[in-house]
Amino acid sequence: MSLRNHHYFYLLLLCLLAVLIFFVNNFALNGYLGNYEQFALELWTAPGNLAEWESSHHPPYKYRFLFAAIVKGTYYAFFHPSNAAFYYTYLGYSLLFLLASVVAFYYLVRACRFDHSYAFFGSCIYLMCPAILMAYTLPVHLKEDTLAFFLLSLGLLCILKSWHLLFLVVAGLGVSCRETLLILPFVYLFFTEADVRFKVLAVILPFIGWVSLLYHADFTGYGALDMGMRYNLENPLQSIFFLFVTFWFLWLPFVFQIVAGIFKWKQISSPQLPLIEASLPWVFLLVFSTTFLGGRFNEIRIMFLLFPWVVIVSLQFFKGIRSYFIEYLHKPAFYLYCIPICVLILWIGQRFLLNNVKLVGYDYAYGMDISNQWLVVFLVTLMIYVVFLPASIRYMSFTIKKR
Repeated sequence: MSLRNHHYFYLLLLCLLAVLIFFVNNFALNGYLGNYEQFALELWTAPGNLAEWESSHHPPYKYRFLFAAIVKGTYYAFFHPSNAAFYYTYLGYSLLFLLASVVAFYYLVRACRFDHSYAFFGSCIYLMCPAILMAYTLPVHLKEDTLAFFLLSLGLLCILKSWHLLFLVVAGLGVSCRETLLILPFVYLFFTEADVRFKVLAVILPFIGWVSLLYHADFTGYGALDMGMRYNLENPLQSIFFLFVTFWFLWLPFVFQIVAGIFKWKQISSPQLPLIEASLPWVFLLVFSTTFLGGRFNEIRIMFLLFPWVVIVSLQFFKGIRSYFIEYLHKPAFYLYCIPICVLILWIGQRFLLNNVKLVGYDYAYGMDISNQWLVVFLVTLMIYVVFLPASIRYMSFTIKKR
């Protein structure tokens, strides 16, 4: 099979996987798009009048009008008003932007000079992260977020490809989708060598657009610090737990990459990823601080805006441990190490379930206990760490010695 055919084959597999995840979540696992009642609950509206979309009239959602404008614009322009028409319009765009986000991320990984197989692997990791894998089943509350993830990947791709005019468009659309996409102008301003005129435009235009949007939407505060920082401080264990599972097994390579950059370990720092690596710690600080102050860590979609940086530097890490991991797979001692520890983790998880131990408690918006689902995510995360830990330690030790 030619490289070009490999390319389309991988994209087809990714799209099929995304479609599978979307429909399993919503129709097999009772996600919020699976029926009118749960869908209405997500939109804060009556099941008989879904198009009212009450939440889109309240802060902060009324400042994120792009997704709602696309859905409502299509609905009113092309369909006779009905619950079914609005429901399927919303459903269709949710799936479309999920597909667009994974395709855009695939091309972003390719732009970082990874081959097709690594781009496919990285895109699969994106789809396997809890914010996507269980987006509509657990209370992650994805609405405009898949559109935001698409625009984020597309914006970074524009930077890497020096598509300056297209970047201005993407950055302008981004702030009308999620205000946190102001990280795109931030990266463009401080971590590119673009012409000064484009840098000025890349900062001023999105900022003016965002301020105009706030003014047009009659900006009112919504107690972000109380809803965000105060909640995070009053629920420290829950906040730490959700922060951990946001990127589950990717935290180890991500943190190691940051440390490697600080101490200038040339063996880790890839010449193919200067923009991603240079902006990595600063973007992390921005997203983390805004989530801590104005968001909640249990809404993992907020911290998940870091996914391009986390997944791409993790790919670089996995590329480094690949030979060590394959070597361990051929050693019986590796299985003697993995199997007992994984069995122990499963046994502890079973004891938690039998004794009704609650890790994260109750989701009042959905009126359901979510502890057991997140416990499964946590257990799987621990087992993945167990499997990759020996190769990771060996690779990190080798890198530090060679610095």
